[in-house]
Amino acid sequence: IVGDITLKDAKKQAKKYFGKWEAAQVPLYNSDNWPTYDGSTVAIANRDGANQSTLIVTHTVDLTPGHADAIKASVMNQILGGGSFNARLFQNLREDKAYTYGAYSRLSNDERIGHFTASTQVRTSVSDSAVNEILYEMRRIQNERVSDEDLELTKNMMTGSFSRSLEDPQTVANFALNIARYNLPADYYQTYLQKLADVTAGDVQEMANKYLRPENAIIIAVGEADKIAETMASFAADGKVKRYDYYGNEVKGLQAISGVSAEDVIAAYIEAIGGKEALKGIKDWSQNGTATVQGMELSIKTVQTDKNQVLVEMSMNGQTLSKQVFDGERGKVVSPMGEQELEGEMLKEMKEGTYLFPELIYLTEAYQLELAGTETIDGQNCYKLVVTKPSGSVSSIYYKLYDGLKFREITSSPSGSTIASYLEWTEVEGVLFPKKINQSMGPQSIDLLIESIELNQEPDDSIFAI
Repeated sequence: IVGDITLKDAKKQAKKYFGKWEAAQVPLYNSDNWPTYDGSTVAIANRDGANQSTLIVTHTVDLTPGHADAIKASVMNQILGGGSFNARLFQNLREDKAYTYGAYSRLSNDERIGHFTASTQVRTSVSDSAVNEILYEMRRIQNERVSDEDLELTKNMMTGSFSRSLEDPQTVANFALNIARYNLPADYYQTYLQKLADVTAGDVQEMANKYLRPENAIIIAVGEADKIAETMASFAADGKVKRYDYYGNEVKGLQAISGVSAEDVIAAYIEAIGGKEALKGIKDWSQNGTATVQGMELSIKTVQTDKNQVLVEMSMNGQTLSKQVFDGERGKVVSPMGEQELEGEMLKEMKEGTYLFPELIYLTEAYQLELAGTETIDGQNCYKLVVTKPSGSVSSIYYKLYDGLKFREITSSPSGSTIASYLEWTEVEGVLFPKKINQSMGPQSIDLLIESIELNQEPDDSIFAI
């Protein structure tokens, strides 16, 4: 307890509010029962559309609070990746390789089982390289004695940090709590600075060899699993990666298939939503819906024609917030910041999104199709189709096995990755259209509900004017 209160009053309040609590059986855990691994294990959690990978190299350690090694081990970890700009992980992965904005490590003691963790976030393309450098630095501090200069710099920094922490009453209270809780010597913190000053380069190397296990670590990666799985497998003792979902359940990755082609998947989808002839009979559509963005409800109107004309208008309370227009050749974006006509890659991307039914043109020579296999996405068994468009942008599209409908589309382009999940469908004049869609780009997520769809209304060309 830290605050403007006396010990007497604190005891009185504690007895009043907590005095009737009854003690219960506290489960005890034996560190001998924790799982061990024969060599390193690699675990990957997929994050659709991620441009970065979150990487963690971790393992358990047998290091209790107040252990004779605790201070020496903390110096070792501080040199390796404890949070300063001079730490080796930071210098290697950020300053030298430019893989990331930061890379850090932590050595945590615990009365039951502690752990070591090194972590960073890097571009997808350098995920394996970053892991390799983390393991390299773990081995380097084991194999090479740190310089006297690096050691003194680290001890001076830790001395200053400890001294500043004493200005906070909460720190002093925590020291007292730790002494009582972990049965530490009464002078444990009084002698801390002397013990810190006594740490040698030999101690650092000894601690690294005692508490770091680069050859027996769990390597965790969260990112685009299909893009990093093959290279990450090289770090696993058995040459294999394990895949997990958001809930920690192990899942299967892409499964190879035979007897089914990309053309078959496209044909099944077209048939599932109404058939080629029905789709060709639709010359335009108008959709009205609502979108929820960060708790705000917006209205969205979309008008699209078979002449590649598109109007997307977003408004709130009757006031237009933004507008995207494409007349078949030129496009523009209108926002409170002004009006911008699109050029270059942005114009190409917009044009590729103006087809009423994109699957009808996927089979033309301008598009490259690859049926990557089958994969389970949010409990749905899907075919994964990789579509490379004329602009070079790539979409991974998932079609459900059991009904052929599109379930998710992930589009990667220079402007970023966009994920669209098609959660519900509705029938209009014999053709199925998405009714409920979730769209996300980076941290922003939009839930879109289509409330009405009208077909073949012959909109005036003037609404698409640039």
